[in-house]
Amino acid sequence: MSGLVVSISGPVTTRTLITGILWAVVAGLMWGLAFVAPLLLPGYHPVELTAGRYAAYGLVSVGALLAAQFSGPVVGLRDPRIWWTALLLTLIGNLLYFALLAAGIPATGAPMAALIIGTLPVLLPIAAGYGNAAVALGRFIAPGILILLGLAAVHVGEPSVGAVIHAGSVATSYWIGIALVVGALLSWTIYGVANARAIAARPDITASTWASLQGVTLLPVALPLLGFSVLTGATHGSRPDLGMFIAVSLALGILTSWVAMWCWNKAAQLLPAHIAGQLIVFETLAGLLYAYLWKMQFPPALVVLGAVLLIAGVLLGVARLRRI
Repeated sequence: MSGLVVSISGPVTTRTLITGILWAVVAGLMWGLAFVAPLLLPGYHPVELTAGRYAAYGLVSVGALLAAQFSGPVVGLRDPRIWWTALLLTLIGNLLYFALLAAGIPATGAPMAALIIGTLPVLLPIAAGYGNAAVALGRFIAPGILILLGLAAVHVGEPSVGAVIHAGSVATSYWIGIALVVGALLSWTIYGVANARAIAARPDITASTWASLQGVTLLPVALPLLGFSVLTGATHGSRPDLGMFIAVSLALGILTSWVAMWCWNKAAQLLPAHIAGQLIVFETLAGLLYAYLWKMQFPPALVVLGAVLLIAGVLLGVARLRRI
């Protein structure tokens, strides 16, 4: 995932609004692919999948920057401050976010963690608009309620969710897990706003360059971790063949990371933060779509209702906020 631009002022034209939403939808469709990756590689640990994804993302980013250099100097590459900014952003929004999430999920269960992270479409616009007198936070109440109701319906409607939510262990480890997942939510919120301001401060740097800079800064961590994961996991018979792991890692690195970040940055350059933040909901919708396509099942009625509420909340939010 990537951040939001906060520098746009004045009404958003209909053409700009539609174009920005389309970029955001494509980004959500790409992000949603991450939900089916574990289904393709059930024998791999999440750390291995993450190492493969970000190593591929970093290598693709290097190639993208080199290719861009052939058409002329890439703005920002010689500025150490840009590199430091990219490094800090990716540490907060990728590595810290994943570390907290991965540590919290075993204690809370994936559905509860997904429900907490699913509040991003509500939290991000509020965080981005806080302190901006032009953004009346009261305008978020109705869209936010619809989005939260939709998320609750989607997750409760899933057959595997009821047991996790209603069995709700009160053990200390459970609440520690909740705290870790909330930390992941806050880390990505901080990343979203900070990344928005970084992009807004340097409009001369393209969306693809920002996507590549952050990918390259992950390589010093992702490559050693990937090498260690492959070497230590190669002898486990439960793991699929290495070719499948490489293929999925490349798909995640290229589509779910680089392409998704590029598309989201394009959307962020066209839309103000209080609108763009709600469009992250398309990641949740795409993940649900892919999951049910994988299972070759039609979603339960409550899940369909939740998806409708999510879309209604986003549309209402865009309609109310586009004139800010």
